[in-house]
Amino acid sequence: MNTNKISKHQLFFLIIQSQVGIGILGLPYQVFQKSKTDGWISILIAGALIQVIMFIYIYLFKLNKNQLFFNIIVKYFGKWIGKCVVVLYFIYFFGISALISMLFVEIIDIWILPVTPNWIVGIMFVYLALMLGSDSIRTIARFNVLISPLLILIIVMPALALKEAHILYLLPIGQSGIKNIILGSKDALLAMLGFEILLFILPISMGSMNKKAFILMLSNLILTSSYCILVLITYMYFSPDEIKIVPQPLLYVLRSFSFKIIERVDLIFLTIWVMIVYTSLVNYFYLMMNAGKYLIPKKKYHRSLSVFLGFSLVLVDYLIDDNSFKLAKIAEHITNTSFIFFFVIPTLLFIISLVVFLFNKGKSNEKNL
Repeated sequence: MNTNKISKHQLFFLIIQSQVGIGILGLPYQVFQKSKTDGWISILIAGALIQVIMFIYIYLFKLNKNQLFFNIIVKYFGKWIGKCVVVLYFIYFFGISALISMLFVEIIDIWILPVTPNWIVGIMFVYLALMLGSDSIRTIARFNVLISPLLILIIVMPALALKEAHILYLLPIGQSGIKNIILGSKDALLAMLGFEILLFILPISMGSMNKKAFILMLSNLILTSSYCILVLITYMYFSPDEIKIVPQPLLYVLRSFSFKIIERVDLIFLTIWVMIVYTSLVNYFYLMMNAGKYLIPKKKYHRSLSVFLGFSLVLVDYLIDDNSFKLAKIAEHITNTSFIFFFVIPTLLFIISLVVFLFNKGKSNEKNL
């Protein structure tokens, strides 16, 4: 077996683990700002859009005979422009990694360790991600598979709120209007980021493109359905007046429950969530290192690069410490520019690849005549 390739089931779990992370806690609140209680419809639309993007990725690699994504960039954009685009991807992945780290530290500070200095939490979190994220893709994929059963608990635990749910909070369906539902789907799409990892793992995964397409459809269906269920539970538990002032509604839902053995259900949930977010940061750290290795191909510099990136992430955590306003601004800028990297550039490459394919096919037909 090729040690540089991942199996089909590893591909499945890598996609899901990359998408589930920080965004899951605030997703119901974020989508509610635009779509109100129709946020679950926005998530379904976002899931459909993600499926379309995934198919663009599939056909991009199909047209280019499974070449690596950065090689495709350099192939069509040229050496210098292509390298500049790779640099932009490197900066983008660093920004996403920094954002995950900062939001993680903020949540831990608010809910679990309010007295512990944030930079200490940041160092531990980034150091662990650095150790695994610098390893091979197969090692990372195995860890993603190992952690994946915890995702079931992420869905099951909030379901405790169903016994106090009020379905009337969801009515009337469609009250926010088509325009607001579509605007809410943008926020849902950005909260479900992570599927861009496909640009880097599709060429190194086993199986035919048709089998890979089925895996992508299945993973997207499961993830979209899970997000939709979580949002519906939240909207049926909180009234519309309550949800708009609760930034992490899932945690507040769980905090309201307690048992004889377990007093703080929300802390159990956060313990599981920490592992999920960790895998998300590991995956993005791998993508960041992947771009860095392409720009600096000499292996002797790779360890120094990983240490430098880890130190930079901790430094960013320290500089943004206890500044929620600045963190919100950074999150807004990164998520808004992400559209360029997960959609615009891959779609442009797909269109160019399709035009080149049709042109070459036309030339070969002329020769046959």
